[in-house]
Amino acid sequence: MKKILSLLMISILIISGTSIIALAENGEIEKKEKISFSEPSLQEVGEYLSINIKNTAFTREPGAPLLPVYKKIFTLPYDVKILSISYKISNVKQKTLSKPIIPAPQPLPLISVKTSVKRTLKNKAVYNSEKLYPDKWFDYTIGCGLNNGKHTLFVVTKTYPIRYSPLNNTIYYIDDATITIKFKKNSKKTFSPNESNLFDLLIIAPEKFSDELQPLIQHKIDHGIKTMFASTENIYKSTDGRDKPEKIKHFIKDAIEDLGIKYVLLVGGLKSLIHAKRRDNPNEGTQDWYVPVRYTNLYDSGGIYDPGFISDLYYADIYKYDEKTGEWVFDDWDSNGNSIFAEWKAMGKDTLDLYPDVYIGRLPCRNENEVKLMVKEIIKYENGGVDDNWFKKMVVVGSDTFDDTGSTDYYEGEVQNQKALEYMTGFQPIKIWGSNINNGGPVPEPQDIINAINQGCGFLYFAGHGSPSRWNTYYPEKFNEPRAGGLWIYHMPFISNKEKTPICIVGGCHNSQFNVTATSFLNYWLYHKGWTYIPTPECWSWWLTRDLGGGSIATIGNTGLGYGAVGNHGDLNGDGIDEPDCVETLSGYIESLFFREYGQNNVHILGETWGGAVTSYLNTFPGMDDQLDCKTVEEWVLLGDPSLMIGGYK
Repeated sequence: MKKILSLLMISILIISGTSIIALAENGEIEKKEKISFSEPSLQEVGEYLSINIKNTAFTREPGAPLLPVYKKIFTLPYDVKILSISYKISNVKQKTLSKPIIPAPQPLPLISVKTSVKRTLKNKAVYNSEKLYPDKWFDYTIGCGLNNGKHTLFVVTKTYPIRYSPLNNTIYYIDDATITIKFKKNSKKTFSPNESNLFDLLIIAPEKFSDELQPLIQHKIDHGIKTMFASTENIYKSTDGRDKPEKIKHFIKDAIEDLGIKYVLLVGGLKSLIHAKRRDNPNEGTQDWYVPVRYTNLYDSGGIYDPGFISDLYYADIYKYDEKTGEWVFDDWDSNGNSIFAEWKAMGKDTLDLYPDVYIGRLPCRNENEVKLMVKEIIKYENGGVDDNWFKKMVVVGSDTFDDTGSTDYYEGEVQNQKALEYMTGFQPIKIWGSNINNGGPVPEPQDIINAINQGCGFLYFAGHGSPSRWNTYYPEKFNEPRAGGLWIYHMPFISNKEKTPICIVGGCHNSQFNVTATSFLNYWLYHKGWTYIPTPECWSWWLTRDLGGGSIATIGNTGLGYGAVGNHGDLNGDGIDEPDCVETLSGYIESLFFREYGQNNVHILGETWGGAVTSYLNTFPGMDDQLDCKTVEEWVLLGDPSLMIGGYK
């Protein structure tokens, strides 16, 4: 191929629609995208106007004007250097409006206490200013990640076809824009993953779990997954880093570059079910952990927030792109160098890449018995295959998450459930819905949920509210009445689906907060801190996963406050389909992307479905643009084997 390219003495143009790719004699490649925009359409919404342009998404800064944004994703090979990213606009028009543009709504936490839907308030600093919002026509982000298992550069461009002067109530808009990206092969690159894949799966655990993990290692090798084990003790001795989590992250980086690993399984949680030191300092939990955790320092804006939360994405996001050198460099999650990791609060912010560079999962086992149990369950699941009589069932549990009575009045949990089902072609839906209370069908009460799980299903999806101890929701429009019973940790012993174990996705706050112990609830009653109100030796998601009677084979959920959206404010994710906000942004959107990866994109390795969902979310909502988009991907943890073949080997 190189010989053929060297013979080319003229530029080559490939035109597809409005995209143009040009190859110059000096090896520079140019990608152009010309975008034509429709005329803005205006619609009255009470005291405001909503404004729309076809085939665009929307800005979502709470309290700021809700305006169209066009996003174009360019995927480039990892071994190129980006020379320039530019744009050109033409024919700026101007129009004075009769009413102000509607502000973007405030997201709502999925906590297990009642959350009121409040009237959206305008950001006075924005609306009382003549300055144009957004402050530019064009912006972009660059991410280093995986695309179908290949290391890839993602360039997400954002064009704002309308800018608004709130104080003058005037919009400025354009007919078209042209985006140009120039790049070339980076002959001096230092990052080079080992594409010979000497190993596929890296298992990291303390030495005391090594004997219990040997059957899993052999099982993986028998199925063609080249697997290696590294003890935390040896990593700490052999690898540099400021603390133990950073040593592990550097070790994973070396394993990518030297061995070509693709999956990382962390085996180990807190060392006690009763009491343990969950957090040594603002950045880490190490002393009482078998495999340490990285805590973020992202403080949600608003009255309710997490004072930092666990993010295993830290171990998966190995690289970021250095625009000055064109290199992939180590992303330590401390870009401002103040030794406060993953910081996003009033006085400081770290710039993070966030894209997974490996597919990661964790078994937060507290002892050898839990390790033995999970190894046995994974081997049995993958070796036994599945019977479609139960695997082809998908149980969904939801109802009315937020009180939006009198407006759109969506039953958000049921809407999210239905969106997931639409992606899962060929699966029989088992709907455990609050709205079934009117027709005698199964409802989100413990007995109905347990009965459905015990019959067996391939996938299980909860959409509602949560805590480390429980999941529940409201019956439709019954926000002043007791909630549906949902599923508490003390119901888990009644689950007896045995080998018929599903992949579980749980939407709610803190269900996967795997740093709790039996005494954690005392923090709430004594100091009004924390999210557990009863003795909770292990969190809801892990309890379900390591359930002795079956439970799930893996669970994905939030380690911190999850967030949802209410109403319908247009096509927020820009996919061309205007749907309720609860499936177009935040927790409801990333959860639906998991099912899209499996059901539509035919991705059947568990870690790849998780990683594909995270990458797709970031390509739609870049994490550094919005604090809650950043949190959505940081807190979404896979408690399970990332190399798991969903449905087993047949």
